[in-house]
Amino acid sequence: WDTTLDYEDPASSPILRDDTLGGNGQGPNSCLPNGVQGGWEIGFPNRHCLRREFNNGDSIEPWIPAEVISSYIQSDDNLSLFREHIEYGIHGAVHLGLGGDDSTRYAPVDLFFFMHHANIDRLWWLWQNNQHDPLDYSG
Repeated sequence: WDTTLDYEDPASSPILRDDTLGGNGQGPNSCLPNGVQGGWEIGFPNRHCLRREFNNGDSIEPWIPAEVISSYIQSDDNLSLFREHIEYGIHGAVHLGLGGDDSTRYAPVDLFFFMHHANIDRLWWLWQNNQHDPLDYSG
């Protein structure tokens, strides 16, 4: 899931529709009522509904545009710098934007986790292919 396609208004992404992965949580516990995981009960670390709580009420703060991420891919000349830009940029923005379980260490209970991390892996692959030595993990 290329989050840059929806960066200006993430909550309006087709992936967050009621008939896909569902949108924002509802009620006092921010339980996800719709989408393929709507109404799921999670058993770990304690029993609770799958929760999402968008970081701007019914919307999500804008994420990182493609131009910024492309700049990191092209200009970051070591893994440490690239990791920092991605980790504290788009990676964190998506987790915090979706909120609820996605903003905890139990984020993998939400299918978004896997789609999001597949994109993070894709960005790392793009960065590696832009380097003189893509196997250099120094820095």
